[in-house]
Amino acid sequence: MTSQIPLKSDCDITNAVEIFNKCVQSAAWEATPTVHSDNDYIPTYPQIVVDLPMKAVDYYCLALHFWFLILFWWSGIIYHK
Repeated sequence: MTSQIPLKSDCDITNAVEIFNKCVQSAAWEATPTVHSDNDYIPTYPQIVVDLPMKAVDYYCLALHFWFLILFWWSGIIYHK
């Protein structure tokens, strides 16, 4: 950073402030360490764990169909011999 900047007009002062701000900002960026966040980790699960919710839905639907089959059979909607 140079100290030989004229400060006679408003434009000179504005330019000097901009130069000073850029110097401070670049020094701050250079002094800031790079931190790796743990939030960047995306877990990978085995396929069996991924499939569990779908299997639960399948078993629920199967149980629901079985329940309605028994209900309809018991109420006489499904005729049995």
